[in-house]
Amino acid sequence: MRKSVKSSGMKRVCGVLIFIAALCVSGSPAFAQGTISDSVCPGAVAPLKGLAAVNSTNDPVKIADAARNVVRAYTDCISSARTDGAVEPQMHYDQVRAAQYGVLLGRALYLQQNYDGAHAAFVDARRLSGEVVDWTPASMGYNMNNKLGSGTSRNTGTIKSQWHDSAADIVKASDAELAKLVPASPAP
Repeated sequence: MRKSVKSSGMKRVCGVLIFIAALCVSGSPAFAQGTISDSVCPGAVAPLKGLAAVNSTNDPVKIADAARNVVRAYTDCISSARTDGAVEPQMHYDQVRAAQYGVLLGRALYLQQNYDGAHAAFVDARRLSGEVVDWTPASMGYNMNNKLGSGTSRNTGTIKSQWHDSAADIVKASDAELAKLVPASPAP
């Protein structure tokens, strides 16, 4: 009885994983049209095509490998954008995409019962998306020369990344997945 319940649960989780992979892959208009492109991170196109190819396999090992390649491609683009100083929107876009596929990677590793790997993927996705959520542009200050000699500053932290809402959703998803892995603390 226990084995059939576990098997049924694994099939359901695997089905959910495949559904999520399909959403990740089809979430972009380029995927819907059958062509895969990414003008912000062109290096991610080949790994995205690889993920699309294994999307329907129901094999968490293949999905994890393909998702890992996508995460790696977006991580490379994060480094390039950071080096170029292109934080908003390029680096944040890359961080959100890497985090998105990091959650997919974590779920595929969880299905393989690689709990340490899943935990690491969820933590990394949480970190990347959290950086986007927490980001505010640096204040730009200037001084006005007038009789009072007063100074004024603007951009005092009320502007958020254009990817803020997507990143916040990924933070919530990562936290939910991490909560499944980490046992609750005993009540005092």
